[in-house]
Amino acid sequence: RGLTCIDHYLKLSKPGRPASYTWPIYQHKVGDGGRWTSSVTFNSANIKKIEAITKPECVYKICEGLLGTVPSYNNFIKWFCYPINHPEVSNMTVSMEHILELLPVQNFIDRQLFTNRVELKLEGAFAARSEVEATRPYNACARQTIRRLVALGFSLEVLKKSFRSDPAFQIPSSVFLQDLTEVQKLRLHEQTDQIRGIIKQYFHNKP
Repeated sequence: RGLTCIDHYLKLSKPGRPASYTWPIYQHKVGDGGRWTSSVTFNSANIKKIEAITKPECVYKICEGLLGTVPSYNNFIKWFCYPINHPEVSNMTVSMEHILELLPVQNFIDRQLFTNRVELKLEGAFAARSEVEATRPYNACARQTIRRLVALGFSLEVLKKSFRSDPAFQIPSSVFLQDLTEVQKLRLHEQTDQIRGIIKQYFHNKP
């Protein structure tokens, strides 16, 4: 829930303060012990590495790095955190659950993009969340594809029902191309069609 609050903060503040972070991962080094690591990026250039002994500490440091100061009630908790039984928390948790449900689809998209050596443009709905993430373009594109689907209501169950009820069903290209300039739409049109085709292939191959 700490990370969903941070995602909520980024969603609301991104237009005025572009920033992103990488998901905390646990790494163990012989002789050094285990560490939770992450990174915070500003304007796709300034990268701050984060290390912590525990995951909660890592999440706190991510929040501190994004805010540029110590998190407090007035600059973060009041606006972006909610009581555990608040409807907004339920909405954020459900979105994360839907993203995790679609992880097999994400992995399939990642593999197909890599296998077919699809030339990717990480912009618009497919933009990487950080410079570090952009070093793995196929993974970044697949991850952002799933986030966009969930954000617009395409959960695993919705996708299953859609493809089962209509064999010709295709995810509308507008899901990925809305809010873009005409130039961006032209640049991303072919890439979008390939990704839509890969998703259709996944669900048609499922028993």
